[in-house]
Amino acid sequence: MQCPKCSSDNTQRLEVIYESGTQQIRTVSNTVGGGGAYGGGAFGGGGVTSTSGTQQTGSAKKAAPPTKKSYIGAILLGIVAFPVLFNPSVEYFLIAGGCTALAVWLGRRARDYNMNVWPGLKKIWSESWMCNKCGSIYQHAF
Repeated sequence: MQCPKCSSDNTQRLEVIYESGTQQIRTVSNTVGGGGAYGGGAFGGGGVTSTSGTQQTGSAKKAAPPTKKSYIGAILLGIVAFPVLFNPSVEYFLIAGGCTALAVWLGRRARDYNMNVWPGLKKIWSESWMCNKCGSIYQHAF
């Protein structure tokens, strides 16, 4: 596969670049302390530290797949609106109605994007390549 910009043969699919440049990290460290009466008892103390996350190369970040829209905003607004619905005050009922309407709108917007837009973006991504010489990204249909 040749790059259309620089004609290099040094190209890879975005999916391969993303997967090879992304690692999940999880570390656990044990700490033993020493000292007098202040540091956790007469003889000291200790602790356990855990770290987790994702490490990515610059190329993997550039080659990342499109992401789906989150429903978290709609869910949080729904949680806020639910208890307010049971308040007898008209003002609170109007606030709850507004929050509910906004939650429904955000949820539908995310659903529509995830069902209609994201699949096309994912298909384009799965057919795209990156040149390791010039860095350009281009699509190749099979």
